[in-house]
Amino acid sequence: LGVQYEGDLVEVGAHLGRRAAVVASLFTVQQVENVLWAYARLGATLAEDVAVAMQRRALAVLGDFKPQDTANVLWALAKLEVRVDPELLDALVRRAGLVARELQHSGVSNVLWAFAKLQVVVGREL
Repeated sequence: LGVQYEGDLVEVGAHLGRRAAVVASLFTVQQVENVLWAYARLGATLAEDVAVAMQRRALAVLGDFKPQDTANVLWALAKLEVRVDPELLDALVRRAGLVARELQHSGVSNVLWAFAKLQVVVGREL
């Protein structure tokens, strides 16, 4: 819709982010992905405590990630321009390699874009 919100609604977003950080340990893969995607899509700034909580939870549930989850989380973290935990980034890169054959075309492009944006160093041949 393209509606710009200011004032109280911006505060609502901040409150929701803080609440997300508090309850992050209960989040499913989809919920972690939704929070990261929403902040990235909105172009909103992700508070450091929220970023840390979401990344910790992503690492904890990484074994449940489907191929598209891997692509979406990598894309969102790259788009958000947050400091990505090196352990999580390493795990996501490895996961992307394991599920590469299962990714749809948009997932492939999102992973490659995220790798470039996050300055992931990969071998000469992908």
